[in-house]
Amino acid sequence: MKPRFWIFLLFTFVAGFFVHALFFPQFLPQIKTTSAKNELEKNPAGGNSDAGLYTYINFDGDNFSVPYVAIKTGFYIAITNKSKSKLMWLESENSLLRTNRGYGESERLETILYEKGTFEVYSKLNPDAKLTVVVK
Repeated sequence: MKPRFWIFLLFTFVAGFFVHALFFPQFLPQIKTTSAKNELEKNPAGGNSDAGLYTYINFDGDNFSVPYVAIKTGFYIAITNKSKSKLMWLESENSLLRTNRGYGESERLETILYEKGTFEVYSKLNPDAKLTVVVK
């Protein structure tokens, strides 16, 4: 077949899709979109992540902003060092929640957790600072 035929067929298919979408928008898949700013406003300090995809936790050098967090599998968790003088060097039985060095001020460990379970996270430099992460 000639290339003109394939170009015509492609053009009619694309045109038909847009005409159908114009007259029947209720049959298009509904995609929920949110901005990152909205997600931050919902859950700025961490805690339960049922509200959004991201869970943010702060470390101030002595403690985590929350002692316990529950997230769903496939969701992001981010732990940020907010201390100006102390490093955040994390240790956990889950390798994704470990840091291989001390993170300075404003550095962040951000990861997606796929393994279900309960994981303890603590600071190597301050073992009293503990965080429990439950992945559902």
